[in-house]
Amino acid sequence: MRPRPPGLASERTALAWVRSLIGLVGAGLLVSRGMLVHWPLLPAAIGIAVIGLLVLGAGYLGERRWIALRLPRPGPPPRTVVVVITAGAVLVAALGGAVLVR
Repeated sequence: MRPRPPGLASERTALAWVRSLIGLVGAGLLVSRGMLVHWPLLPAAIGIAVIGLLVLGAGYLGERRWIALRLPRPGPPPRTVVVVITAGAVLVAALGGAVLVR
């Protein structure tokens, strides 16, 4: 059986991962700047470290998904990937809300 070429659906999925990661990085930078302005140094540094780890983890998982999409029949992403990305986005939103409240 010949491997089938990737279709447009795989390309759209890969581009959606890239857009999501760019949005996460942008939100993380904005939240980090707000933390540095409004919070004491130690809590701000811890929050920025958490955001940095989240962005690195999302980038790693996105790269793994990009590689998986090159397979002839890519399956859905593992459930843990979806949970981690969703939890990270919620965490960044919560930190952004905390920065806005202060």
